[in-house]
Amino acid sequence: MISYPCRLVLHEHTQSHGDLFILFGELLITYEWPASDLSPVFSAVACGPFEIHQSETGLKLIRKADHRLFYWDHSGEVSGNRGFIRQIARGNIFMMNDSFPQEICVKI
Repeated sequence: MISYPCRLVLHEHTQSHGDLFILFGELLITYEWPASDLSPVFSAVACGPFEIHQSETGLKLIRKADHRLFYWDHSGEVSGNRGFIRQIARGNIFMMNDSFPQEICVKI
């Protein structure tokens, strides 16, 4: 397995959700994390280091368009009246390889 730095942000607007950012070189790979499934993240962060593991089963995340590196450290307003983001977790994701498919299953 390969470890990559990741951050999970909460995007708060009319359709709130989480974005999982994975730093891969100069790319910010992005997957959408359903807001309804964020509570285990808060529990994991409270207990210590945050790790996500790609798995064969688990929470299904859908890949979105890569985001600009600006968002790696950004918390606050998103341009274009698209709401606000706040970082809720930093840690690592352990991927099976260095490809980032359209869908991944993850476990905390």
